[in-house]
Amino acid sequence: TFDIVAEFEALLSLGILQRNHSDWSQPKILNDGQVDRIKAVQVNHPLIPAGLAVANDYDASSHRLALVTGSNMAGKSTFLRTIGINAVLAYAGAVVCAQHFELPIYRLVSYMRIKDNLNESTSTFKAELDRMKFILELVDVAQDSFVLIDEMLRGTNSVDKYDG
Repeated sequence: TFDIVAEFEALLSLGILQRNHSDWSQPKILNDGQVDRIKAVQVNHPLIPAGLAVANDYDASSHRLALVTGSNMAGKSTFLRTIGINAVLAYAGAVVCAQHFELPIYRLVSYMRIKDNLNESTSTFKAELDRMKFILELVDVAQDSFVLIDEMLRGTNSVDKYDG
């Protein structure tokens, strides 16, 4: 009975999200991860208030790799998180914070805010290298991966970055 209550609660939460955000849209899940790509129109981060959020478009139909660049405080990290969290919402069956959002089923992987772990005696640099190794091994065997990387090796000096 606990599983039934949990499933009911999850479905109720999805319904409440849609009711509370009637301006959000139902995402379209595409069939072929090898051919289809993410397309987002007026996508926003769902946790940023509407008056403060900056909507962006993103269309990956013509490429398999995108490099997001810009000056400090330009919104690069927020944009990556926006795409990622809306993808998670779509995969959960929820509405997304976008005018239009479509994507195939990807293995969604992120490299964001990597931190040290004192319990495992792991430095930030080691944790970042471990995460990079995991991602490289994954994309080698799983062509349907969608990887979001933000500030790779940010906690390291330039010489160690190169050596890593």
